[in-house]
Amino acid sequence: RIQRQLVGEFIMGKDRANREFDLVVFGASGFTGQYVVDEVIRSGGSQLKWAVAGRREARVSAVVDEAAARVGVARPRNVPVVVADCEDEGSMLAMARRTRCILNCTGPYRYWGEAVVRACVESGTDYLDITGEPQFLEAMEMKYDEQARQTNSVVVGSCGFDSVPADLGVLHAKAQFASSEHVSSVESFFRVHTGPLGAGGHFTTFECAVLGFGARHELTRMRKAQNLPRLPRVGPALARRGLFHFERNVGAYVLPFPGSDASVVKRTQRFRHGRCQEAPVQFAAYFCVRSLLNVGLTLLVGGVFSFLANYSWGRNLLLRYPRFFTMGGFSHAGPTRAQIDSTSFDITFLARGYSAGTIGAAGAGAGAGAGSGAGAGAGGAPQPARPNRTVVTRVSGPEPGYAATPKILVALALNLHRNRRALVTSGGVFTPASLFGLQALADLEASHLKFEVVEVAEKEKEKN
Repeated sequence: RIQRQLVGEFIMGKDRANREFDLVVFGASGFTGQYVVDEVIRSGGSQLKWAVAGRREARVSAVVDEAAARVGVARPRNVPVVVADCEDEGSMLAMARRTRCILNCTGPYRYWGEAVVRACVESGTDYLDITGEPQFLEAMEMKYDEQARQTNSVVVGSCGFDSVPADLGVLHAKAQFASSEHVSSVESFFRVHTGPLGAGGHFTTFECAVLGFGARHELTRMRKAQNLPRLPRVGPALARRGLFHFERNVGAYVLPFPGSDASVVKRTQRFRHGRCQEAPVQFAAYFCVRSLLNVGLTLLVGGVFSFLANYSWGRNLLLRYPRFFTMGGFSHAGPTRAQIDSTSFDITFLARGYSAGTIGAAGAGAGAGAGSGAGAGAGGAPQPARPNRTVVTRVSGPEPGYAATPKILVALALNLHRNRRALVTSGGVFTPASLFGLQALADLEASHLKFEVVEVAEKEKEKN
């Protein structure tokens, strides 16, 4: 099997070197895809051999003209249009065989994503996307990781706001602890800052959420079928909060964040524990709201959404009237350029752990294990019941869905283009942090994401 894999990698490597394009933006005429084309042009597309792709040639071709006008440059020369359709397997394979990498911007991914992944894996082509759908991400790893290893194809999902700031933000927070210290947990607190025009989202983003929530029981069954071993932990189990609480560390009411961050971060922790013998951290994600009134409105909208998404008739109702059921938050038109330009985000990370010479008691069976860091401190030091070291970090950037996401996707695509030999020993299905690690921070910061340390304390803050 190893010999077969090495032969496959050699053949695919020679084939990749002779391909027509460095990257193809698939779904370029979609709402987010258009912003991705903007970013390729802005980030040095003249140095790449690239193309745009989609179902309708005329519409996709017009996207390049429109993007150049928005960026304020002349239309790039030699940007071909590739006609491809997710429902036409031959066209997908033909597209994948012409390029080294595909940036897939077509959602919902549960409907249209697998055809692109399959074509890339069969062709030894690299694949990056911007999905925030946990079921799709985990299913692609289950189904295609082994084949991607054999063809030396690199598949990385969630390469946008979902979930690069969280995934790499956790690594960045962990990196603030010395090698002799032990990290127990990281909690993230996401906050959106809007201008007077407010914020908004496009219908496709809402559709992904509706379909994903409606199929959450399928995700539960899929995870049970995998029967993965429980990850070890350092220190006591991370307390799971209620429906909402006031978090003094960020000065806001917070609720559990329903996105893909927790799924992606856990997959990264499992990867690094298995491959690098690195102690995994416990993780929980929250989002901030300004007041108790907003907590009430959020719970009301979320409750109605949760109820309706359980039933096919309810999902149809949600998708027919997205603006009504989100109080104007999502629409077919999507946010305006002015709304995007006046919106930003930040995520605060609260990392807790143990200083050198101390270690948390993980509990029998749960925390002990290779790479967990569990055990007595140096010289038999007493084990503190709670972590005694806290690090607060922050990741911030422009509007998350349609400004930060294209910047992140293109920054990682260019990083992979430049550094593939150093990053990839063999193909496979990866999370962003498991493939790129902290070496990608410089590129992300050049793309207007900021990673910073806010506070380092030897004793944890008093909590509510």
